[in-house]
Amino acid sequence: MSRKGAKAGTNGRKTRSTGTKVRQRIAREPNSSTRLREQLEARTRELDEARRHVDKAQRQLTEAQWQTTEALERQTANAEILKIISSSPTNLQSVLDAVVSSAARFCGADDVTIFELEGQELQATAHWGPIPQPIGVRMPCVRGGVGGRTVLERRPVHVLDLQAETEEFPDGSAFAKKLGHRTTFGVPLLREGVAIGTIQLRRTQVAPFSEKQRQLLEIFANQAVIAIENTRLLNELRESLQQQTATSEVLGVISSSPGELQPVFDAMLANATHLCEAKFGTLYLRDGDGFHAASLHNAPHAQRERGRAGWPRPARSAWPAAVRQLCF
Repeated sequence: MSRKGAKAGTNGRKTRSTGTKVRQRIAREPNSSTRLREQLEARTRELDEARRHVDKAQRQLTEAQWQTTEALERQTANAEILKIISSSPTNLQSVLDAVVSSAARFCGADDVTIFELEGQELQATAHWGPIPQPIGVRMPCVRGGVGGRTVLERRPVHVLDLQAETEEFPDGSAFAKKLGHRTTFGVPLLREGVAIGTIQLRRTQVAPFSEKQRQLLEIFANQAVIAIENTRLLNELRESLQQQTATSEVLGVISSSPGELQPVFDAMLANATHLCEAKFGTLYLRDGDGFHAASLHNAPHAQRERGRAGWPRPARSAWPAAVRQLCF
C-alpha cells in the first residue's frame, strides 16, 4: 500500500508537470503569431517598395523612350531641312516652307510664320497654319508688336495672352484680336548678331510654350538664317558671274569687230536685257536735237517702228535727273 501510495503520488506530480508544459506552450503561441504577423508585414513592405521601384523604372523607361523618339524626330526634321538646303540652294521658299511646317509639328504650335526685315517693315515670307497670313504682307517693325520687338531687341519674346496685352503690345494685341490667336512666341533671325527677321509660334488658346519647345524654335530659326544666307551668297555670286560674263562677251565683240559699233551695241543691249530680266530692250543714241534707236533686242513690232522713226529731244524737265546730267 505504501508503494502504491508513493507511486500514486509520483503520478500526480507527473500530471502536474505535463499541465505546466501545456500551459507554457499555450503561453508561447501568441509570441509566435506576433512574429509571423511582423514577418508578413515586413514582406508586404518589401513588396510595396519593390513595386515602387518597378513603377519608377517603368516611368523612367517610358520617358527615355519618349525622349529618344522625340530626339529622333527632331534629327529627322533637321536632316530633311538640311537636305532641302543642299539640294535646292537657290530655292529659298521651299526651305522656309519646310522650316515652318517642322516648327509647327515639333513645337506644338497652331500656326508658324517667318517674317523677313525689309527696310523698316517686316514681310511675311513663309507660313503654316489656319490663321490667315498672306505671304508678302508687310507690317511696321515696331515694339508694339511681338515680331517688331523680337527684331529690335534681338531676343525671344513670349506672351501668354497677346489679346490681353493692350498696353504692352498695342499693335500685336489688335492684330491678335483680328486673327484670333492668343499665346505667341517669337525668336529673332540673327546673322552675325544682326536681326534680319523673326519666326513666330502662335496658339489660338492661352497655353504657354514649354522651355523645350522654345529652345527647339531657336534651332529652326538658325536653320532659316542658314537658308537665307546661303541663298543671298549664291545669288550674289551668280550675279557677279553673270556681270563678268556679260562684260567679257562685250569686250570679245569689241576686239573681234574693231571699228564696228553695231555688233557692240547689240551685244551690250542683249546682255543688259538678260541681266535685268527684261522682256525687251532698246538702246538710244542722241542725234542732233533728237534720239534714234541704235539697237533693239526682242522688241515688239510697235516698239521697233517707233525706235526706227526716232523722236525730237524732249524738254529738259521730262527726263530723270540722272539722264538730264548725261544728255543736257
